[in-house]
Amino acid sequence: MQSEAPVYWGARGCGGGGPVGRRREPVRYFIYEMKDYLQRAYLASGVTIFSTRKEVLEALGEANFKDLESRAFLAKEDAGGIGDFPTNGENQLKTPERLEFLTYEPDRMTMQTTTHGSRMLIVSNNYDPKWKAFVNGKETKIIRANHAFQGILLPGSGKSRIELIYSDPVLPWLFIVIPFGVLLIFAATRLIEKPSSQM
Repeated sequence: MQSEAPVYWGARGCGGGGPVGRRREPVRYFIYEMKDYLQRAYLASGVTIFSTRKEVLEALGEANFKDLESRAFLAKEDAGGIGDFPTNGENQLKTPERLEFLTYEPDRMTMQTTTHGSRMLIVSNNYDPKWKAFVNGKETKIIRANHAFQGILLPGSGKSRIELIYSDPVLPWLFIVIPFGVLLIFAATRLIEKPSSQM
């Protein structure tokens, strides 16, 4: 005797009470707590430079949490402009330093830091050339760090104000073009409906 898969039935008056689908197992959700995690932005006190981005990825996969939170991992092709920034362990953080978000928006972030030496600010935004960085009002190069994040060099001790702004030259034109497009569609719809209403 051949058995059939179980089905459930619709309520009477809502489709005739016939089979509407197979019985499904309840969905289960699992929540995990991350004990070790990096902040949205953090200060790295040293840099390790690798020959290729592939080597950077491999090093990130093997690094422990202490290395990830204290060092920036750069490919040689992305390391231009770091100057004399320490690439060894002599610049490790010895005293607590401060990093505070002043504003946080999808296309703009402002932070203030207090450091005791040269640091690289790592921001876990996807690296994108459309982002611009300003340190104390002066535009600063954004370095591709940790393969996909943003790195901003803070060359000295003291307080720094860092501003990140997303600037896409196409966006202002979109805000102009889209309303005109909506108006054209509306006008075209009215023209199509007008002859049919006169018949």
